[in-house]
Amino acid sequence: MVSIKSGEDPGKSHLEAGLAVIATDTAGQQEVLQQFPKAGQVIPASDPIALAQAINYWLQQPDQLSQAKQAAKQAGLDLGWDTQATKLVHQVNIAIGQKT
Repeated sequence: MVSIKSGEDPGKSHLEAGLAVIATDTAGQQEVLQQFPKAGQVIPASDPIALAQAINYWLQQPDQLSQAKQAAKQAGLDLGWDTQATKLVHQVNIAIGQKT
């Protein structure tokens, strides 16, 4: 299964679910897929031909789709609250001078 997103957020819940993402070239989606390029594809916004090509790519490349789904799942874990909270607490501790 592939998730197609057109807003700013590539859908953290989609990534957590292990869905390969076809994202439009908005800033937020590009940022996430630059961090996790194997989790999906970025296409131009409002380009139905690019969307069709991206969908066809996944349909014709099941091994690549499987890898993208695994990468999406990992991206979801890395972007999830548990991981982000740990990073935030660490940074706060550094800022206030506590050892972690």
